[in-house]
Amino acid sequence: MNRKLAVTLIALVVAVAFAGTMTFAFAGTPPETIVIDKAKDKKLGVTFPHKEHTETYSCETCHHTAKTPEEAVSCFVCHGVKPDIPDPSQMSSKKNPFHILCKTCHSDLKKQKKDTGPTKCSGCHNAE
Repeated sequence: MNRKLAVTLIALVVAVAFAGTMTFAFAGTPPETIVIDKAKDKKLGVTFPHKEHTETYSCETCHHTAKTPEEAVSCFVCHGVKPDIPDPSQMSSKKNPFHILCKTCHSDLKKQKKDTGPTKCSGCHNAE
């Protein structure tokens, strides 16, 4: 094996090991809250109670591309980056992925007369 190939393979192994470690570290300690403010020029940002949701729902409920908790990544890896995926900077209830997912879930729970989060704009977009 030539030297250049060996160095490349070693670098690849180190990169994969590092990425795996970072994924495990995140999956093991999800954040308490997440600030969603991609549309802050139009509306106040939202402080999302992430830990509270992880106590009730599996990671895959919201992190829809993840098959395991370790695969759960920030929504903004795809949303707002890839043009064919709903963009969180849109205020439309039909285009913003958080309006689509969160409001639908909260509305469904409300219809079932279950304890739920807000369904009106000011319930999430507030100064807290």
